[in-house]
Amino acid sequence: MLYGVGNGTADLHGECNEDGPIENKPQCELVYRARSVVFATFTLLILLLGYECRRLSKPLVMSNPFSNKYLNYATIFCVALAIPTIYIPWINDEVFRQTIIGWE
Repeated sequence: MLYGVGNGTADLHGECNEDGPIENKPQCELVYRARSVVFATFTLLILLLGYECRRLSKPLVMSNPFSNKYLNYATIFCVALAIPTIYIPWINDEVFRQTIIGWE
């Protein structure tokens, strides 16, 4: 994100982790968007890993990944929890120090 959209390490600022409203830190906008992208990517990869580790003798593509209803419910629940952490303003600003993402 920092290298594809921004200017690499030139966009990193030391004060992005300090307390205070993120509206007062426009120079950290790209850092907050990068955090949101990494959070969403890691969340989806961990959920995919749950399906992959379900059966170690066969790969995911050779087994029926949706036969375990509890794993499916847990995955849907986790995705439903991950979406508000990115798109609800108070949670993503104050708690996770990230911002809303678009096409990233």
